[in-house]
Amino acid sequence: MGCFRFYDNNALPLPALYEPCREALARLVPPGRRAYVICDVSPVDYSHHTAKHDRIQVGNEHGLGYELFSALVVDDTGHPLGPVAEEVHTAEGCLSSESTTPFPFVDHYE
Repeated sequence: MGCFRFYDNNALPLPALYEPCREALARLVPPGRRAYVICDVSPVDYSHHTAKHDRIQVGNEHGLGYELFSALVVDDTGHPLGPVAEEVHTAEGCLSSESTTPFPFVDHYE
């Protein structure tokens, strides 16, 4: 988790922040064992933070902020093992743990 404090470091792309998580998950789920991925979409309301210029409409028609997409891996007994992917939907596109550059938001299924 210490890597996350380097979030604004341009020399460290977002996918690299998740590499320790991916490596740990690969060790925690042995070959032949079952694991599950739980996906969640959460509105993050920043309506009162006017310094943020990349907000989108979230929640009700008056909320401004971001949509956070999270994917959590759990083992076959339901115990959480760790995050495998995160995305934040902003007015400039999606910031993703899977991509070094923002990409256009299509819909929640894409």
